[in-house]
Parts: sequence; C-alpha cells; structure tokens
Amino acid sequence: MKNKTRIPLLEPDLGENELKYLRKCISDNWISSAGPFVEEFEKKIATYAECKFSVATANATSGLYLSLVVAGVRPGDYVIVPDWTFSATANAVLMAGAIPYFVDIDKRTWNIDVNLVEQVLSKEGEKIAAVIAVHALGHPADMHELRETCDKFNVLVIEDAAAAIGSKYYGKSVGQFGDLGVFSFNGNKTLTAGAGGMIVTNSGKWAALAKKISSQGKMGDKYNYDTVGFNFKMSNLNAAVGLAQLERLDKMIKNKHTIAEQYDKAIHSRKDLIAMPRKEEAESNCWLYSMLTASDKDANSLINYLNKNGVEAKLFWESLSKQKLYKKYPKYLVGVTDSIDQSLVSLPSSSNLSQEDLQYVISLIDSWEGKPLEASF
Repeated sequence: MKNKTRIPLLEPDLGENELKYLRKCISDNWISSAGPFVEEFEKKIATYAECKFSVATANATSGLYLSLVVAGVRPGDYVIVPDWTFSATANAVLMAGAIPYFVDIDKRTWNIDVNLVEQVLSKEGEKIAAVIAVHALGHPADMHELRETCDKFNVLVIEDAAAAIGSKYYGKSVGQFGDLGVFSFNGNKTLTAGAGGMIVTNSGKWAALAKKISSQGKMGDKYNYDTVGFNFKMSNLNAAVGLAQLERLDKMIKNKHTIAEQYDKAIHSRKDLIAMPRKEEAESNCWLYSMLTASDKDANSLINYLNKNGVEAKLFWESLSKQKLYKKYPKYLVGVTDSIDQSLVSLPSSSNLSQEDLQYVISLIDSWEGKPLEASF
C-alpha cells in the first residue's frame, strides 16, 4: 500500500562513478585526508564558483569558522547573521569567539534584509566585523546590494552558501560575491560528498592560512606549530564522492528545477499555501522546496497528513533569536521572521524523486486544505 511507502524529504542521488572513485581510493590506499581526489575536488569547485582558491574542509561549519578567523574576525567582534538560518551560521561565529548580531529577513526574498543591515552598521560602527549572508533554501540573497553596503562601512562579507551550490545571481555562481564563500556537501545537499565543506575565495593569503589551521597549524611536514589549529580536513573518500557528484550536478539541478516547477503549478492558485518568493536576478538550485502555511497549526496539520500517508515532510528553520541559547545576543527585528516562523513546510525534493512519487505528493497536497494566508503574503 502507498501509505507504507516512505518518500524521503531528501536523499543522495548517487551514480556509477561515486562507487568507481571510492574503489580507486581503496585500491590506491588513499582513504584519509591525503590523496589526489581532495586537490582535484578543490580545483574543480574553485573553477565552478569562479574563484581563484578553495580549501576543502570537514564540513561547512568548520569552513565558516575558518573563514571568519582567517579574515581577521576576533573575539568580541560583532558578526551580523540573519535571524532565519540554520544554527551552524551562528555557532561558527561563537566558535570564533565573536558575537552574533541577529538581523531580520527581507519579505521579498526571505534572505537577510540589506536595509536593516545598513541601519545596524550605521548604529554600531566599528563593532561589526563581518556580515554572513545565507542563501536560504538555495535562493540567493541580494549580494550586489549587500556588497555595496558592506564596502561602504569596510565590513567583510561571507557567503553561507551551504545549500546553494549551483545557484546563480545575475548568471554567476554564488560563493564568489563575498570575501569568502562556503559550501556544504552534507548527505542532504544537492551535491553530497557524504560529509564535507569547501571555502572559496580570491585571497591566496586567506586560503593558505585556512589550509594551515585546518591541518592542526603545522608548519610543513615537521611537528612544529606557530598557530592553534584543528583537524578540519576533508578525506579523500569524501572528495571522491564529491567529484563524481560534481560531474552530474547540472543534471541534478535541472531535475530539482522540474520538481519545483510542478510544485509551483500545483499551489499557484491556492490561498492557503505559497512558495518561497524569488527575484528575477536570483536563480535558485531549488535545494528544498518549502511552502508557507497560515500558521504553525496548519503547518503541523499538513506535515502530519503527509507523514501519515508515507511522505516525509518537515518544518523548516526556527527563529534563532527566540531560542534560549541565543536570546542574550543583540538583534534587530521587524517581524518578518516571526511571520513565517514555524509555518513553513518542506516537501520531498530529492533530485532522483520519481514522477510517480512527485505526483503522489501533489495529490495529497491537493486533498488537504488550510486557512487562507493574509493578503500581505
């Protein structure tokens, strides 16, 4: 029966070369952080993101931490992050000893509100060392406007492009608009390496320092250190999978676009469901399709209905500034994050989602009804 068939939210889309390259790692005895696939993966991601340098990391969180540290963010500095993001964005700031400053999102994009960023920069002055722009759900933030604003105040821009590989802003890959950008290759991402992340930048100095810190701070091959470092390196096994995935990335993104288009069509005339807003200049990789409902009650009603019928659906991010862990940190909010908080439902979006399963999910959505959303949405 269909209700016993689990349709997952996101799963890896693996092909033949992933296994082929893994076998090569084992046959060549290169399974740790040393190995040819790591360097090749770094070079190809740098080329893809149109950046001069890249550094493979154990995960995107360590990549964000390294980006902050090598760019000069110091303990006690303020770093602006969107209030609506995954905890890793704020946690990387705390790892660096800095202070997250939560800023609300733009109603037109659900990404950080550049106008509010400018107001905080005008008010806080030299306290702010950097702004982290998150490309929420793979949808690019307003990078030109943010870059212009931050340049005016001489503030760093770091792109948290964890879920956004393949997304484009004015036709160019995300990751290249900040001083540094960071991608994630976690198991639920469009391009997965099983685990891992990648820093991209045009600064050779920062790339070299990030590589050094991620290698325990060693100076060359000798056990001699002049800086505190960590084991934040990616393994050759992970890089092998990532390389094979990169070969198929365009196809996987095309499939995700097709899935998103069909979800869009299914809810286009609905009053109780709306898709994430998108701007013309921003091309999302459609990582995780999510719909806004009228309330947390409706969101949970839809999720329970889908789960009961064998479809995995989940609530998406929750406002960080409301949570006990982050309440004590500064914030500038105008109610936008609050208006979507706990009301967003994420739907199955794997790039290998079959047409049959997609239509089944859509049929369930068609048979569910919630309360109408306010006209402002």
